[in-house]
Amino acid sequence: MPAVESVEEALQLLAEERKMALTSLALCREDEPESRQTPALWDPEPLPLGLRLLQMTAHLNQHKTQLFYYLKLMGNAFSTRTLYGI
Repeated sequence: MPAVESVEEALQLLAEERKMALTSLALCREDEPESRQTPALWDPEPLPLGLRLLQMTAHLNQHKTQLFYYLKLMGNAFSTRTLYGI
C-alpha cells in the first residue's frame, strides 16, 4: 500500500488533494449537486452529487477519528481540540 515518509509529506499531499477537490467543486454548476447522478467506486448505484459528497465527508471524518484514537492510544499527547483542529 502507498505510504508517506513524513508528516510534512502527508500534509503536502493532503493540501494538493484539497486544492483539487475545491477546484472541481468550483467547476460545478449550481444545480449539479441536486441534479447530477454520480456513482462511486464503492457503490455503483448513482446518487445525487451533493449526497455523494456528504457521504464522502462523513466517511473521511470516521477515518480521522479512528486515526486520532489510534495515535492517542499509542501515547501521543492529543486532546479533543487536536481532533477538531481547534
